[in-house]
Amino acid sequence: MTRRVADRYLLGEQLGAGGTSRVYAALDERLGRQVAIKLLDASLVASADPAGRERFIREGPTSASFNHRNAVTVFDAGEDDGDLYIVMELVDGPSLAERLARTGPLAVDEATSITRSVLAALDAAHTGGIVHRDVKPANVLLASDGDVKLADFGIAKRFDDLEDSVTTAGTVIGTPRYLAPEQATGAPATFATDIYATGILLFEMLTGHPPSPSAPDVRTLRPEVSEQLAGTVARALAAKPADRFSSALAMATELADSSAMATQVMDATKPTDRQGDTELMTVLPPAAPTAAAPPPVTVGPAREASKARPLVIAAVLLLVGVVVAVLLAVGGDDTRLVVGPTSVGGATVPATAVATEATLVATAAPNSTAAPIPPTAPVDEIIPGFARTDDIEVFLLQLEDDPALVGERGQELAVKLRELLDQKSGKKQRDAVNGLRKEMEQWVEDEGLNADIAAALDLLLEPLAG
Repeated sequence: MTRRVADRYLLGEQLGAGGTSRVYAALDERLGRQVAIKLLDASLVASADPAGRERFIREGPTSASFNHRNAVTVFDAGEDDGDLYIVMELVDGPSLAERLARTGPLAVDEATSITRSVLAALDAAHTGGIVHRDVKPANVLLASDGDVKLADFGIAKRFDDLEDSVTTAGTVIGTPRYLAPEQATGAPATFATDIYATGILLFEMLTGHPPSPSAPDVRTLRPEVSEQLAGTVARALAAKPADRFSSALAMATELADSSAMATQVMDATKPTDRQGDTELMTVLPPAAPTAAAPPPVTVGPAREASKARPLVIAAVLLLVGVVVAVLLAVGGDDTRLVVGPTSVGGATVPATAVATEATLVATAAPNSTAAPIPPTAPVDEIIPGFARTDDIEVFLLQLEDDPALVGERGQELAVKLRELLDQKSGKKQRDAVNGLRKEMEQWVEDEGLNADIAAALDLLLEPLAG
């Protein structure tokens, strides 16, 4: 029988589940709109945090929930038939975690745009005294209309705190890989911890990976990132809170300045119509001081079939005019620069969009010494259709999206992995990890699970095994 919550919300498909809560799509029959509703057993909360439960029930329906265009809106909250509930905006679109798992690193301007939207929501929250404490790709939703929404604010965060109180007290809130250094020592979350997590978010969008001790500079993995943008990321990730941006607004302002500078430089690279031919200035990678220039390369319309991701070498944009002048002088009528469709994130993009991303394709004369534009490596895959990742949450999102891709045990693996990650008890989680690793060995032997998928997941589970 279909359940109706608060005599108003008709529950539909279950969208997800946590350790003690469930999330459903629902119809608000009073207003005729689709919503998301999260349910939590009120009796469990009452036994763990009676005061918290009473405060939630008292303040929930009338509380002025945090509201911002870049934050998921909370509509209602209360208690019904033994469950606490919270009703939220249903966002039509994937999470950023799903997007990164599917396409890998984002274009620089898209990554900075998403980050500015997140920072706008954080700035409004911080102004109201709210610390998010769990900024991560899974909590950034990309709506189909282009809006970026940060989830879990205000009373929604209080709901999550109640859920945490059910299973364990004193738990550090947040996903470990996005926690600021000071949180590892037990220090409380502050506005600066949200800035740090946003820095990791931006680093991951630019490179496809979170920062590591071996690659702390974003340019190590994405050379075309400008020095100014790399500096912005580094400052957000400063070990000491005092060395980070003073506010979300300050970080957003610096990102906007960085984007404006990049746009001004890119304006100089727009195509010009010369005698019916589309000609573009060539962007050359910086040459090593002692290395000889590589042999000339010819790239024509066949570029459309290439799977290489566009790469911009921002450090040499200021040399564009000089390079073009030299090429035209040396090559004469034999030197022609053209641009055609290419592939960005797996999708074919027209020439105008490619130019916006500064994906420039050159056809040089035989005597040209222009160095080829190095392609960005395609997204590494464990098996076709399943991207390699060092983030176990991203791995799980891919698995849940298409369990059959990894074998007949895929659905069972997804359920067990979700239960394992939602487990709040460290000992129970370790036991579950060790049990799942043994089960995977048997599934591979029985040909119910792809061996490469099992090996990749085993590496991700190893740190949790204790």
